[in-house]
Amino acid sequence: MEKQQRHILVLGLDEQTLQSIAPILQRQEFLIHRFDPEPMMLEVVRGSAFDVVISAYPIPELPLSELHAALRDVDSASRNAGFLLVCPPGYIDEAHQYVDHGVNRAVSLSWHPSRFWQAVADLLNVAPRVSMRTPVQLDVTVGPTAGGTRVIITGDGFDWTSTVTFGGEQQF
Repeated sequence: MEKQQRHILVLGLDEQTLQSIAPILQRQEFLIHRFDPEPMMLEVVRGSAFDVVISAYPIPELPLSELHAALRDVDSASRNAGFLLVCPPGYIDEAHQYVDHGVNRAVSLSWHPSRFWQAVADLLNVAPRVSMRTPVQLDVTVGPTAGGTRVIITGDGFDWTSTVTFGGEQQF
């Protein structure tokens, strides 16, 4: 059985840098999408599903806050992608401030390439992250235990589109 290709978005890293730190990405199961960073990339991030986003840090043309907001937006196709920052040695402490705040890993260009490979492998091997909605039915008695009002609530999840049923009558 043929392995499914994994889509990796690379922003702001030139080809030479990418080759030096990431020969692992040349394997055929990876489909690399490399772009120069610019604000129009935010629409690509929102509209295309990537397994991992690898971004240079800092990027003057594209503030990290904007990239992060586009990547983790509720409607983003890449919302569940791993997010890795690659930075020059003088920026690693600053980049680490974003780890666990939407960024999964940060690595320095001065570190051994194996640290980069391990970070990518960790992000690719995470169990799939999926959002889920499921039908719900709650049977709740409101009021005193004996003789209270019984309320049955059913719906297709908890948001404004849910349908709620009270005693057999559907309320919207």
